[in-house]
Amino acid sequence: MPDEDSGEFVVTKKNVDSTSERLLAVMKELGYSSRDCFAFKLSYTEAVDNGLKHGNRNDPRKRVTVRYAISAKRVQVDVIDEGKGFDPRKVPDPTCDELHGQPNGRGVWLMDQYMDKVTYHPPGNHLTMIKKRSKK
Repeated sequence: MPDEDSGEFVVTKKNVDSTSERLLAVMKELGYSSRDCFAFKLSYTEAVDNGLKHGNRNDPRKRVTVRYAISAKRVQVDVIDEGKGFDPRKVPDPTCDELHGQPNGRGVWLMDQYMDKVTYHPPGNHLTMIKKRSKK
């Protein structure tokens, strides 16, 4: 196994799980902890689902592209949809009392909590997430 892996692929509703498992397999080979893998899988799934559902409005003709680079020190994933984008600063805080119990609206917050860095690129249809490998 090489000490790093990178690439690009298109994600659809049908292959979200298999693409995440592919990336997790590389992370596990490189010695990432189960905690790091959990954080990555949760964030990756949220990012891709948001791109498919909110960005592309579930339009099967539109693509969600994932670019990734995984090394022994960190994982970087870019998720790019074909939507108009959004301003993440305008997403309501899901921890406030009025939104407690709502079924939606936690994805952006969860990614911020579980990843070391999340950057939204204008106009908001491209995000970069970084997860550093935890020290054991």
